[in-house]
Amino acid sequence: MCVVYALEGLPRRSRGLAGLWASLRRHLLAYPRLSAADALVCPTHALSVRLIARLGLRTRRRVRVIPNGVGPVFRRHTEEEILVARRAWLVPRRYVIMAGRSDFVDELAVPLRALGGNEETSSATCVVVGDARLPDALRQTVRACHLEGMVRFIDAAAITSEALSALYDGAVATFEPARGSDYRPSILRSLACGTPVICAATPANRELGGNATLRVHPTDPAEWARAFVSLTLSAPLRERLAAAGAAWVAERTWGAAARGTFALAQELARRP
Repeated sequence: MCVVYALEGLPRRSRGLAGLWASLRRHLLAYPRLSAADALVCPTHALSVRLIARLGLRTRRRVRVIPNGVGPVFRRHTEEEILVARRAWLVPRRYVIMAGRSDFVDELAVPLRALGGNEETSSATCVVVGDARLPDALRQTVRACHLEGMVRFIDAAAITSEALSALYDGAVATFEPARGSDYRPSILRSLACGTPVICAATPANRELGGNATLRVHPTDPAEWARAFVSLTLSAPLRERLAAAGAAWVAERTWGAAARGTFALAQELARRP
């Protein structure tokens, strides 16, 4: 019998615990059904390379890339829907949005420094959607950048997908500062909502967003600030990115991911 083991992302080493990579590898090796899987499925080639190296796999054929999709709840919204979401979550009219977790503080701090270090960007509130520990983790960065009152934290566990989609749609831009190869849903979600994305220039983000995003140096706040100013000043740039994003996400649905998974299952079933 063929077994397909799907992986959306892989965790980091953190906080003095035994390495999560090592535990995942032991988990795979300890259970015959998983270690004998015919294929491991992940959403990007960048993650597949990391997966192969970390798990010590002997053949690349065992790892297949099937891009993740974006759910239909992430879409364009009416002005009224955006206004309702903004009022419900106390979000001002002009804002950027960023998703993250408390263990990615270094990445999240870079665009915050961009907002705090440039007069043309400092008037935009940054809405950060993440876990409940995130405000404490970023408090020092917010103070250092003089952004008190300009950063709005929203607990990702408390907001509905519909409200989050409306907030993505209403944002001036989405920041995606992640530098690793793990999957980041905010890129596809934003593009589906017609919102321009500024992201770290990494292989994984290039795969996820194609030419529909603005990619900048991951650790240079000045580049983040320049990209954001370009978006706010250039209507043609925003229109080009919105059109490119709509075309990009049209091919990246969960239906397409399901068809890719079914095709892989058929291929495996035909093997002797």
